[in-house]
Amino acid sequence: MLLGSLWCVFAACLAFVARGQEVEMEVAPDVEVTQRPQFLYSTISPKLRINGKGFGKDPSGIKLDFIPALVKRKAPIYNLSATDTVLVLGLRKGFQWPSATTSPDEESSILFLQSIVVNQHGPQNQLTSPVPVATIIEPPSVIRGEEKIIYMTATTRFLINGTNFREGTTSLVFAPPLVKDV
Repeated sequence: MLLGSLWCVFAACLAFVARGQEVEMEVAPDVEVTQRPQFLYSTISPKLRINGKGFGKDPSGIKLDFIPALVKRKAPIYNLSATDTVLVLGLRKGFQWPSATTSPDEESSILFLQSIVVNQHGPQNQLTSPVPVATIIEPPSVIRGEEKIIYMTATTRFLINGTNFREGTTSLVFAPPLVKDV
């Protein structure tokens, strides 16, 4: 009895397939982009790295579209290099990453990878939705403090005023260098 029921189910499946019905299957994408936005200073960060898989090793077979666009006069503002797991966009000389200069209230703008076409995987966009790949911020600036006086032995704290300092990632370099405990 059980064997007869299984045969009926099997026969019904064969009849379903024979009628040309499509069956949806979940297929792993050939190209994946890891959502791991990094901070880029608009004028001083030289490279953007995009991690993922399936990029191939031929940058000429990869087409990228970003929001906001990274194109000036119909040419990309970056040079592209690729491995199977990393895309590196090197900013071309004389260009800068697009920033939020349109609104003075905004301190940063997010760069989205809108589409990626890797020719070895076909001519269609291999992303299901845009992926944030970078947060672009203006570079730090220091407000000149000409009236500040520091004494070699009596000054224990020196405040530096400016904009766009990032805690833990901004480093200051002095000329002549500051020497601890001198």
